[in-house]
Order: sequence, then structure tokens, then C-alpha cells
Amino acid sequence: MKSTKTAAKTAKRRLIDAQGYPAPDFDKVVLSNPGYREAYRYAINYANYQYTNADLKQFTLDWVVQNGVPLQSLDKVDDFCFCAIGKIAWVELNGGEISEESFQYLSATIRDLLKRAAEEKKTEVVELFPTPRRKTAAEVLAANTGKLIAEIEGVLDDKSYVDFLKNFSPSVNTDFGKVKAHFAPQIAELRGVLFDGGDKSGYERYKRPELVSIFNFLNSVMTRIDKQTEVKETVKAKTAPKPKAMKVAKNRVEIAKACQKAQYQRTPDAELGLTSLTPTKIYGAKKVILYNTKYRKVTVLEQATTQGLIIRGTTVDNFDANKSFSHRLRKPKEFFTNGMTFDKVKTDRLEATGRLNEETIIVKVW
Repeated sequence: MKSTKTAAKTAKRRLIDAQGYPAPDFDKVVLSNPGYREAYRYAINYANYQYTNADLKQFTLDWVVQNGVPLQSLDKVDDFCFCAIGKIAWVELNGGEISEESFQYLSATIRDLLKRAAEEKKTEVVELFPTPRRKTAAEVLAANTGKLIAEIEGVLDDKSYVDFLKNFSPSVNTDFGKVKAHFAPQIAELRGVLFDGGDKSGYERYKRPELVSIFNFLNSVMTRIDKQTEVKETVKAKTAPKPKAMKVAKNRVEIAKACQKAQYQRTPDAELGLTSLTPTKIYGAKKVILYNTKYRKVTVLEQATTQGLIIRGTTVDNFDANKSFSHRLRKPKEFFTNGMTFDKVKTDRLEATGRLNEETIIVKVW
């Protein structure tokens, strides 16, 4: 059976050669090339038709050695295990560039094969990374994303659309946005070719029914991904940590301790006739007016909850961002002597912050 498949592959390769299927131009298989996806896809398709699984296995082993990994015996690992990764390894061996997702997928698969070989021989596995360590969340996400992209690309090569969709259940821990972005240009190209009379460059050797099958397959995958994204968001919402309850000082000692780092202008402002209250007066208040003498900025903070305003370090907290605001004053003396009415203030309303410093006068609390 194996020799029959090899013979069929060899016959197909000769037919492609006879029809003049040119070898890939690896100078175009670089990530900086705007046409990288098309050039990369062409190279993968070329390798798929030109090489047997045994060839692809050898390419993978060459890639492993080239990357400085001590090579363990993989002779007993079936050749078909190298079908997908061998093409990726072949691209890089020939000077082409592969994406981070493809590299992560290639590395993870080789690691699994090394582990499998080690278990069969009952020897210690040599990891691709010098020091064994747990993958970070970002590495797991990148590996899953690269694996899914490579699997979909493989199905496009093998045309096993129905079998793939029947068992399609991607890991929730996958960057589905990146997967969709990867295939979006191809879907747009196919839509243009099939329905809008777009440029058929790169698709000349496909018949229309084949293009329709590819288009429908990719759209089905994207629909499934959208549903999986909804599941991911639901899981995230259910597992989101509850916000910690705000710790509030309950007596004078606790309030004094909470306010000990808070700064304010201790000397009176003779020009404006203002003398600052102490920060402890803010604690538990419903509303406070602050004035920064350096920037001539007045700020009004209103409580967000019935617990009132509180002090955290050097900042007033628990204020309602929608009801609180700041203004720069052109004539601060006139503002303070006329009852601090904001109707006559013509400067823009600014977003309020609760920062306290040595230039802050705590004017009034309620």
C-alpha cells in the first residue's frame, strides 16, 4: 500500500514537471513582501505535489539539525507524521521565511515526535529548548494559533473539507482574530474571482467548482470560529474575578493612618485668602473642592458610593468620574471671592483626577 502511494506521488510529480510547474521563488517568500501569503502558499502546494512523506521527513530532520538540536532517532516514527511540518521545514531550509505561528507549530510538533520516540525507547527526551520550562500563556496561545492555521492550510492542500469540518473543534485558547485575519485576504480574493470578475492570478489551474468548494469551506470555518469566539467570551465572563471590596477606614486612628501619605499646601495662600483643610476631612465626605495653586486648576470631586470619598496613598478615590470635573481659572481671586460659582467659568471642562500634592489646597468639603 505504501509503495503504491509513493508510486502515485512520483507519477503525479512527473506530470507536474511535464506541464511546467515552476519551482517557487524563495526570494518572494519573505514576510516583508506584500505578496508573501500567495508566495508561501504556492511553495507549500509545490512541496505537497513534489515530495513524498519520506522526503518531508528528511527535510524535517535536516531542519532539526540546522537549528542545533541534538538529533534523536526518529526512524520508527511514521513518515506521514511529517506531512504538514515537513513542508514548512522545507520552505525555511530553502531560504524562505516562516511566520511566528508556523515556527511555533513546527517546534511543538517536533517536540511531540521527539517525546514519542523517547518513550518508545525509554530514553530521556532532548527538548528543543535548553532548559525545560512550562510554556507561558502567550506561547500556548501562539502555538495553538499556528497549529490551527497550519491545519486549515493542510486541508486546503488535501481537499479533505468534509472530514475536517466534521471533527472541527478548536481550542478556546486560540487567537481566533489572528486566524480570521490570516485567511480574510484569501476569502476576499476568492469572492472577487467567483462573483465580482476579479483578477484570477494564482488561481488559473483551479476549475470553478474547486474554487467554490474552497470558498465554502473557508466560510464554514470562519462561521465555526465566530461561534467558538462567543463561547470564549462567555467563559471569560463567567471566570472573570470579582472586584475586591474597597477597604474603608472605620475610626479616627484608621483614617489618620490612611491619610498619612497625603500631601497638601500647609501654608495659607495670602493672595487668595485660602487656608487648606487637612486630608482627614476628605475621608468619608460626599464632595470636595480642591485648588492647585501652581496650575490654577480647581477640581470638584463627588462620591461614587455612599461610603464617601476616601484617601489611597496620595490620591482621593471613590469619586464619580461623570459628576467630577476640573477647570483652569483665568481669574482665581474673582472665582473664590464670588462664591465659587462655575456658571461664569469660561474655560473647558477637564477630566478630574484625585491627585494631591504640595500645591493642593483643600478648599471645602461636604
